Amino acid sequence: MATSVSSTDNEDTTRFCRLGIIIIDELTQILRDLLQNEISPKQILNKVKKKFLNKLRPKQVELIKNAKTRGYQDFDIELLYKLLRNVCQNIQPPSQNWGVSDIPPQNEVTVGDDIERIRLLRNKLTGYIPKAAISEIEFKMDLLIISGICTRIQTLLKKDYVKRLQDAEER
Repeated sequence: MATSVSSTDNEDTTRFCRLGIIIIDELTQILRDLLQNEISPKQILNKVKKKFLNKLRPKQVELIKNAKTRGYQDFDIELLYKLLRNVCQNIQPPSQNWGVSDIPPQNEVTVGDDIERIRLLRNKLTGYIPKAAISEIEFKMDLLIISGICTRIQTLLKKDYVKRLQDAEER
């Protein structure tokens, strides 16, 4: 007997997919740009060798070694988070510190707070939900958080992240 899927289930799944695209494409790019703003790809290996190489997985070390020629285009949120947190001295830590389990409140707006928000949104999407679906309310709340991140980082880096987010929302 075939089971029917309600339109609400389809919409919840569609929102989940849209949020995933925004997190993977847009928020990862913001982290790449933040890292690029702090350390050029040509210098990253030397910076990491001094402080942090032994704490990375072999695949991550390989990506860092290739950054001189490939830039940061292959870096994912996990690696970018580690580098921004541990290697970039100009990144102000989050108000509640690194590695927290709750999204920082709206009034906590350091670059570190936004990096934490990105990590937590990615974690929520990829590991802490029972199925690939997001309610409309939750989706709107997540987009509000992402919009705040885009606005603040856009001011810092002078790139049009808000427009990119709007374009991604319409896809």
